[in-house]
Amino acid sequence: MYFHPPTFEPGPVATAIGLALIVCLIAQPLLFRPLYAAIRRPVPPAGRSPLIRLHRATAWWSLGEVFAGMLFVGTASAVTPADIGLALPVFHGFADRPGLLSVALSTAAFLALIVVPAVPRSWVLWRRLGGTLPANVQSRIPRRNIVLLPRNAAERRAIVPSSLTWLLGWSVSVHWVVVPLLMNGFGFWAWDALVFVFLLTLWRGFGTGWRGAGTAALVGAIATGWYLFVFVGSLVTPLLVWGVVLAASLAATPYRRPDDGEPAAAEPVMTWRPDDGTGIPEKRA
Repeated sequence: MYFHPPTFEPGPVATAIGLALIVCLIAQPLLFRPLYAAIRRPVPPAGRSPLIRLHRATAWWSLGEVFAGMLFVGTASAVTPADIGLALPVFHGFADRPGLLSVALSTAAFLALIVVPAVPRSWVLWRRLGGTLPANVQSRIPRRNIVLLPRNAAERRAIVPSSLTWLLGWSVSVHWVVVPLLMNGFGFWAWDALVFVFLLTLWRGFGTGWRGAGTAALVGAIATGWYLFVFVGSLVTPLLVWGVVLAASLAATPYRRPDDGEPAAAEPVMTWRPDDGTGIPEKRA
């Protein structure tokens, strides 16, 4: 047994909208390449931060995905709230497929490896280091990953709404459009739809490097897999999985140090006075 109830009928208009959205999801990494190229230049251009432009473009794109998902559902021939995950999660159990239990436990352990270490890491980062990445650590990280970190508070503030709208847009795209269309419109099996979501997430993370893209693809597969096989039939499941991972990632996101020849941050990063004997350094602006 797995979710998706066979009551959803997309119809020709919704099918065309869904296919167009899938094409847009595949094309997004190519369309966003100029934005990623801008933040990777040794000396960024004057004016608004390229990182802020990237996150604002991501936010608007994600809102467009939500609108497309609403059009898809609104033009479907037959749809119920359960078809698009607007229901409470139901635990499926593993009596008929005990092998799924080991898969579910393994994926839960993988999520724990991502989330749990972020708690002490974020405490050390902000409590002891003032939120700035140490120079010796930054020197070992590839530039294509370093440039995705904020240099100041303005860039950091832009990450939060971008992440939230991305979470909403991605959840709507996958669980309102991609999965129902593939399974009920084209007859895909649940495992086929899961593989498609994994590959799509991997491709969408192209701009962050293959290591980050691989991690995101695994998280996306876990969120969709739990939606289909474990806590079935509710958007609460993927939203919770992605929400916890994003919250841990944001909490442990440091400020990066400017490169040589790069202008200093417009807003000062918090610095720290030496320990005065109390064991806790004193912060100052």
